[in-house]
Amino acid sequence: MGNENKHGHGMSTREIEKKKENPYSPETAPEQPEKIEDRYRNLVEHSLQGIIVMRDLHILYANAAFEKMSGYAIGELLSLQPEKVQALVHPDDQKLLWERFRDRLSGKQVPPHYEFRGILKDSTIRWFDLYADLIEYRGRPAIQAAMIDITERKEAEKTFLFEKAYLEELFENAPEAIVLVDNDSSVIRANREFTRTFGYTKEEVTGKCIDVLIAPEELHEEAVSITKRIKKGERITVETVRRRKDGTWVDVSISGLPIRVMGKQVAVYGIYRDISESKHAEKEIKKSEEKYRVLVENATDVIVIVQDNLIKFHNQKTAVLTGYTKEELETAHFSDFIHPEDREIMIQKYRKTIAGETVPPPFPFRVLHKSGAILWGEINSVQILWEDRPAVLCFIRDITGEKKLRDQLQHAQKMEAIGTLAGGIAHDFNNLLQGILGYSDLLMLNKENKGPEYRELEQIRSAALRAAELTQQLLTFSRKVESKMRPVNLNNSVNRIHALVKRTIPKMIEIKLNTANRLRTVNADPVQVEQVLMNLIVNSKDAMPEGGILMITTKNKTLDEKFCRLHLGAIPGEYVLVSISDTGHGMNKETLEHIFEPFYTTKDKGRGTGLGLAMVYGIVKSHNGYIECKSKPGRGTSFWIYFPVINNIDEFKDEPNSDISQGGNETILLVDDEEFIRNLGEQMLGGFGYSVLTASDGKCALEIFNQRSRDIDLIILDLIMPGMSGSRCLEELLKINPEAKVIIASGYAEDGPEMDAVTAKARGIIGKPFKMNRMLGMIRNVLDEEAS
Repeated sequence: MGNENKHGHGMSTREIEKKKENPYSPETAPEQPEKIEDRYRNLVEHSLQGIIVMRDLHILYANAAFEKMSGYAIGELLSLQPEKVQALVHPDDQKLLWERFRDRLSGKQVPPHYEFRGILKDSTIRWFDLYADLIEYRGRPAIQAAMIDITERKEAEKTFLFEKAYLEELFENAPEAIVLVDNDSSVIRANREFTRTFGYTKEEVTGKCIDVLIAPEELHEEAVSITKRIKKGERITVETVRRRKDGTWVDVSISGLPIRVMGKQVAVYGIYRDISESKHAEKEIKKSEEKYRVLVENATDVIVIVQDNLIKFHNQKTAVLTGYTKEELETAHFSDFIHPEDREIMIQKYRKTIAGETVPPPFPFRVLHKSGAILWGEINSVQILWEDRPAVLCFIRDITGEKKLRDQLQHAQKMEAIGTLAGGIAHDFNNLLQGILGYSDLLMLNKENKGPEYRELEQIRSAALRAAELTQQLLTFSRKVESKMRPVNLNNSVNRIHALVKRTIPKMIEIKLNTANRLRTVNADPVQVEQVLMNLIVNSKDAMPEGGILMITTKNKTLDEKFCRLHLGAIPGEYVLVSISDTGHGMNKETLEHIFEPFYTTKDKGRGTGLGLAMVYGIVKSHNGYIECKSKPGRGTSFWIYFPVINNIDEFKDEPNSDISQGGNETILLVDDEEFIRNLGEQMLGGFGYSVLTASDGKCALEIFNQRSRDIDLIILDLIMPGMSGSRCLEELLKINPEAKVIIASGYAEDGPEMDAVTAKARGIIGKPFKMNRMLGMIRNVLDEEAS
């Protein structure tokens, strides 16, 4: 089998025919056919190769090895139909296999050896190595095929090719520069990254000594030493520099390993990793670390790292906040610096942070200073790793000053709210006073000056006026009033404040006034001046809890050059001096240096904002004045305030009382939501000849004015009413008649920014409670405007 010239089984068709003509050729000795048949059969049957004989897609013979290979029994193989026989070969290999079988049977010369895929009985696909031959079988040409199963070999070849390709890709596309050198250090092969890193082509590298090619001359011995160590099998990693083709230097990390085949070293791998960026980054990190070290050490906030309640790291600000030295902090427990009342919640937040839970920042807590003082800190914390263990990085800001400011702001806002409330109450109170004052004026008109009831009415009227004055003072001190400078006699301001405080200041404090005659006039805002006086008087009152003497003095004063040289901020000239002195507990030098600073106060918590004297200082400066203070502990305190004098102007005098103004016969529309004020207005104005129409709100007023606008000569309009406000009503009235004459009556103060828009549109404004003669005078002035 497989030999066409042995035993007559491998002869060609021509030789077979010739043999038939002369079966007993003298060249060969005759052999018994039975022996030849037995020998051939024995050889084929015991062969390890699968052997079959085929003709025209019929299997004529199959040995035991093929039976085992195919999974079919011999009988099944011999009975298979041609299409089933054909199906024993994989469809992709059928054309090649069967065409060669047919060509060989027809006498064509075709390759006897090839590989194909066979399909076994269980549908398994296996690879076979086949050797085919033309033989005579039972008197006719047939194909004898011997085959072995090479599936495992094919899989091994496939795996080998895959791994070879994989290794080739790894080598060629590795991110590191890799070079393969022989035992003489000559380059066998270099990958793409090597050529990119060093700027050589593969052709330029191959065959060159690696230690000469890329190592600078001064580093040649180092390069040779590294190569020798790698060849000895030492696994090393060295950071050094190498030279590119263009002469530039590159930082590299070199490592390598020897390659051995059957125990013999045949080559060496050299791996070069470009670490230029990491080296640069390392330098930058060092620079950055230095910058951050400077930032951390000089940060305005405390920066600490806490682990197991111990301070593992702290900056300089930590010592400032706590008062402890660096050495003391290094052995201290973090909780020791926390106020006992805040300690438990801080420990809970620490545990949450160390566990990786989210803790909403920031949150305030109290810090215990080494001196015993209690400060306020605001902490932000985050979990970090410190020495490979969880820790908490804390940023603590000293908010002691801010906390005080916040508390003072809340108090100031409370006072502002109280002022707003007082303003609202004063409006209603002024309406009530208007009724008392108005009806007392009406009653007094019908009484003789010396009548039995006149004195009582006069006392009622006087009390109403005092109440109105007190209400006006409350409005002045509870609302922010825009600065309005005008000529002022400071004696009048002092007298008004004295009248106000003598009813509220404790009776064990004696108030003494020493006001100068012919006091010169100053240009000032009377409201702000009275604020200054009130603040200083209240401070003096607080400084004398057991009683004492409060002295208020006014005088004309000249500040000369000598005085101004010794008192920074004073300007030579003529001034009016107002001094306020007390016999209270006084102040020490340190306190005296800070009294005009905002929010500085020596009073107990809740008894002052520390803004009073700062406001005093600001008002005096805004008036181009000068203020000084002298005080000693136990000796009392004195403030001297100097206001510049106005020259060439008559002294300011309060408006004198005038006689009852003349009435008239015009028609007046009175708009007010209070019925008793409407009734009072009808009686008062009707008594002086006027015709009076009344309206209880803005909507009603507009309806009346729409119907009788030609008859109505003047409108007196309350500013604060339910429903439509007085200001809105004024706008609508002026839309109907832009020339309408309107006087605004308001229970609020006459001055103030809230009145500006209304004042601009009205012909006049009068504050409640108003005196009857003043109201009548204003009505007459507005009605007579065109005539004048």
